[in-house]
Amino acid sequence: MDVENWIALAGVVVALLSGVAAVAAVVFARSSAGHAKDSAQAGKDSAEAARKSAEEAATLSEIERDRRREERERRHEEIRPPHPGEIKGKLVKGGGRSSLYGSITVPRDYRVNAQAWYGNGYGPVDLPLLLRAHQTYDFCIEPWPALDAEPNTKEVRFRFWPPTEADDTEIWTCPCGGPTGEDPTNSKPHWELRVPLTLTRSRIRSF
Repeated sequence: MDVENWIALAGVVVALLSGVAAVAAVVFARSSAGHAKDSAQAGKDSAEAARKSAEEAATLSEIERDRRREERERRHEEIRPPHPGEIKGKLVKGGGRSSLYGSITVPRDYRVNAQAWYGNGYGPVDLPLLLRAHQTYDFCIEPWPALDAEPNTKEVRFRFWPPTEADDTEIWTCPCGGPTGEDPTNSKPHWELRVPLTLTRSRIRSF
Protein backbone atom coordinates (compact mmCIF):
# COMPACT_ATOMS: atom_id res chain seq x y z
CA MET A 1 0.00 0.00 0.00
CA ASP A 2 1.43 3.29 -0.98
CA VAL A 3 1.73 6.38 1.18
CA GLU A 4 -1.39 8.02 -0.12
CA ASN A 5 -3.48 4.99 0.73
CA TRP A 6 -1.97 4.89 4.20
CA ILE A 7 -2.81 8.52 4.64
CA ALA A 8 -6.38 7.91 3.48
CA LEU A 9 -6.76 4.98 5.82
CA ALA A 10 -5.40 6.99 8.68
CA GLY A 11 -7.95 9.71 7.95
CA VAL A 12 -10.75 7.17 8.01
CA VAL A 13 -9.52 5.78 11.32
CA VAL A 14 -9.26 9.27 12.80
CA ALA A 15 -12.75 10.07 11.57
CA LEU A 16 -14.11 6.88 13.14
CA LEU A 17 -12.37 7.59 16.42
CA SER A 18 -13.69 11.13 16.39
CA GLY A 19 -17.20 9.81 15.84
CA VAL A 20 -16.86 7.36 18.66
CA ALA A 21 -15.58 10.10 20.93
CA ALA A 22 -18.46 12.33 19.95
CA VAL A 23 -20.98 9.61 20.64
CA ALA A 24 -19.32 8.90 24.00
CA ALA A 25 -19.43 12.59 24.85
CA VAL A 26 -23.14 12.75 24.04
CA VAL A 27 -23.83 9.64 26.10
CA PHE A 28 -21.79 11.02 29.00
CA ALA A 29 -23.56 14.37 28.81
CA ARG A 30 -26.94 12.72 28.83
CA SER A 31 -25.90 10.48 31.70
CA SER A 32 -24.62 13.47 33.66
CA ALA A 33 -27.82 15.36 33.00
CA GLY A 34 -29.83 12.36 34.17
CA HIS A 35 -27.80 12.11 37.36
CA ALA A 36 -28.20 15.84 37.96
CA LYS A 37 -31.94 15.55 37.46
CA ASP A 38 -32.11 12.57 39.81
CA SER A 39 -30.06 14.45 42.41
CA ALA A 40 -32.31 17.49 42.12
CA GLN A 41 -35.42 15.29 42.54
CA ALA A 42 -33.83 13.55 45.51
CA GLY A 43 -33.16 16.95 47.05
CA LYS A 44 -36.78 17.99 46.52
CA ASP A 45 -38.01 14.71 48.02
CA SER A 46 -35.74 15.15 51.02
CA ALA A 47 -36.90 18.73 51.57
CA GLU A 48 -40.55 17.66 51.32
CA ALA A 49 -39.97 14.83 53.80
CA ALA A 50 -38.29 17.27 56.20
CA ARG A 51 -41.20 19.71 55.86
CA LYS A 52 -43.76 16.98 56.58
CA SER A 53 -41.74 15.78 59.57
CA ALA A 54 -41.59 19.32 60.96
CA GLU A 55 -45.35 19.76 60.50
CA GLU A 56 -46.04 16.43 62.22
CA ALA A 57 -43.73 17.36 65.10
CA ALA A 58 -45.46 20.75 65.48
CA THR A 59 -48.88 19.06 65.46
CA LEU A 60 -47.82 16.52 68.09
CA SER A 61 -46.33 19.30 70.22
CA GLU A 62 -49.59 21.29 70.04
CA ILE A 63 -51.62 18.20 70.94
CA GLU A 64 -49.38 17.60 73.94
CA ARG A 65 -49.70 21.24 75.05
CA ASP A 66 -53.48 20.99 74.78
CA ARG A 67 -53.48 17.74 76.75
CA ARG A 68 -51.39 19.24 79.53
CA ARG A 69 -53.55 22.37 79.66
CA GLU A 70 -56.72 20.28 79.86
CA GLU A 71 -55.13 18.16 82.59
CA ARG A 72 -54.26 21.30 84.60
CA GLU A 73 -57.77 22.68 84.17
CA ARG A 74 -59.31 19.35 85.15
CA ARG A 75 -57.16 19.15 88.27
CA HIS A 76 -57.94 22.80 89.11
CA GLU A 77 -61.65 21.98 89.08
CA GLU A 78 -61.18 18.73 91.03
CA ILE A 79 -59.59 20.50 94.00
CA ARG A 80 -61.90 23.51 93.93
CA PRO A 81 -63.84 23.94 97.21
CA PRO A 82 -67.36 22.57 96.65
CA HIS A 83 -70.18 25.08 96.53
CA PRO A 84 -72.42 24.53 99.58
CA GLY A 85 -75.50 25.82 97.73
CA GLU A 86 -76.42 28.27 100.49
CA ILE A 87 -75.42 29.57 103.88
CA LYS A 88 -78.15 28.72 106.38
CA GLY A 89 -78.10 31.66 108.74
CA LYS A 90 -78.85 31.10 112.39
CA LEU A 91 -79.48 33.69 115.10
CA VAL A 92 -77.32 33.36 118.19
CA LYS A 93 -78.23 35.34 121.32
CA GLY A 94 -75.70 36.06 124.01
CA GLY A 95 -74.53 38.87 126.24
CA GLY A 96 -77.74 40.79 125.76
CA ARG A 97 -77.44 40.92 121.98
CA SER A 98 -78.00 38.67 118.98
CA SER A 99 -75.91 37.99 115.91
CA LEU A 100 -76.44 36.20 112.64
CA TYR A 101 -74.11 33.25 112.16
CA GLY A 102 -73.29 30.89 109.35
CA SER A 103 -71.03 27.86 109.03
CA ILE A 104 -68.77 26.24 106.48
CA THR A 105 -66.90 22.93 106.11
CA VAL A 106 -64.27 22.20 103.46
CA PRO A 107 -62.83 18.85 102.28
CA ARG A 108 -59.17 19.95 102.43
CA ASP A 109 -57.08 22.70 103.99
CA TYR A 110 -57.52 26.08 102.29
CA ARG A 111 -56.52 29.65 102.90
CA VAL A 112 -59.66 31.78 102.95
CA ASN A 113 -60.88 35.33 103.02
CA ALA A 114 -64.63 35.85 103.41
CA GLN A 115 -66.85 38.90 103.09
CA ALA A 116 -70.56 39.55 103.48
CA TRP A 117 -72.24 41.25 100.51
CA TYR A 118 -74.92 43.75 101.51
CA GLY A 119 -76.08 44.66 98.02
CA ASN A 120 -74.13 47.92 97.98
CA GLY A 121 -70.85 46.91 99.64
CA TYR A 122 -68.89 44.27 101.50
CA GLY A 123 -68.24 43.72 105.19
CA PRO A 124 -65.71 41.40 106.85
CA VAL A 125 -66.58 37.90 107.99
CA ASP A 126 -64.70 36.53 110.98
CA LEU A 127 -63.00 33.34 109.80
CA PRO A 128 -59.45 32.09 110.48
CA LEU A 129 -56.94 32.43 107.67
CA LEU A 130 -56.59 28.65 107.35
CA LEU A 131 -59.63 26.38 107.22
CA ARG A 132 -58.76 22.79 108.08
CA ALA A 133 -60.33 19.84 106.33
CA HIS A 134 -63.61 18.39 107.66
CA GLN A 135 -63.91 20.89 110.50
CA THR A 136 -67.06 22.98 110.79
CA TYR A 137 -66.41 26.69 111.28
CA ASP A 138 -69.11 28.97 112.67
CA PHE A 139 -68.67 32.61 111.75
CA CYS A 140 -70.49 35.82 112.60
CA ILE A 141 -72.06 37.43 109.55
CA GLU A 142 -73.63 40.53 111.09
CA PRO A 143 -75.08 41.82 114.37
CA TRP A 144 -78.82 41.39 114.82
CA PRO A 145 -80.83 44.33 116.20
CA ALA A 146 -84.20 42.56 116.75
CA LEU A 147 -85.76 39.15 116.25
CA ASP A 148 -88.09 40.46 113.55
CA ALA A 149 -85.29 42.14 111.60
CA GLU A 150 -84.21 41.08 108.14
CA PRO A 151 -80.56 40.35 107.27
CA ASN A 152 -78.58 43.00 105.48
CA THR A 153 -76.36 40.31 103.99
CA LYS A 154 -77.45 38.95 100.61
CA GLU A 155 -74.61 36.52 100.11
CA VAL A 156 -71.19 35.57 101.45
CA ARG A 157 -68.19 35.71 99.14
CA PHE A 158 -65.47 33.17 99.90
CA ARG A 159 -62.05 33.57 98.30
CA PHE A 160 -59.85 30.47 98.51
CA TRP A 161 -56.18 29.59 97.91
CA PRO A 162 -53.97 26.54 98.48
CA PRO A 163 -52.02 26.70 101.76
CA THR A 164 -48.55 28.24 101.78
CA GLU A 165 -45.29 27.53 103.61
CA ALA A 166 -46.40 29.96 106.31
CA ASP A 167 -49.34 27.72 107.28
CA ASP A 168 -49.04 24.97 109.86
CA THR A 169 -50.31 22.21 107.59
CA GLU A 170 -49.32 19.87 104.79
CA ILE A 171 -48.62 21.92 101.68
CA TRP A 172 -50.38 21.08 98.43
CA THR A 173 -50.53 23.05 95.19
CA CYS A 174 -52.74 23.57 92.18
CA PRO A 175 -50.99 22.93 88.81
CA CYS A 176 -52.77 25.79 87.05
CA GLY A 177 -50.31 28.41 88.31
CA GLY A 178 -53.06 30.73 89.61
CA PRO A 179 -52.84 33.22 92.53
CA THR A 180 -51.18 31.86 95.66
CA GLY A 181 -52.76 34.05 98.33
CA GLU A 182 -49.70 35.11 100.33
CA ASP A 183 -51.67 38.30 101.06
CA PRO A 184 -55.32 37.14 101.15
CA THR A 185 -56.76 40.61 101.72
CA ASN A 186 -55.25 41.93 98.48
CA SER A 187 -54.65 38.86 96.30
CA LYS A 188 -56.89 37.76 93.48
CA PRO A 189 -58.73 34.56 94.43
CA HIS A 190 -57.57 31.20 93.19
CA TRP A 191 -61.18 30.06 93.56
CA GLU A 192 -64.19 32.19 94.48
CA LEU A 193 -67.59 31.08 95.73
CA ARG A 194 -70.57 33.42 96.07
CA VAL A 195 -73.04 31.73 98.39
CA PRO A 196 -76.55 33.12 99.02
CA LEU A 197 -77.75 33.52 102.61
CA THR A 198 -81.01 32.04 103.85
CA LEU A 199 -82.47 32.56 107.34
CA THR A 200 -84.56 30.05 109.23
CA ARG A 201 -85.93 31.92 112.24
CA SER A 202 -86.45 28.75 114.23
CA ARG A 203 -82.67 28.34 114.30
CA ILE A 204 -82.08 30.55 117.34
CA ARG A 205 -79.80 29.45 120.14
CA SER A 206 -78.28 31.16 123.13
CA PHE A 207 -74.86 31.09 124.71
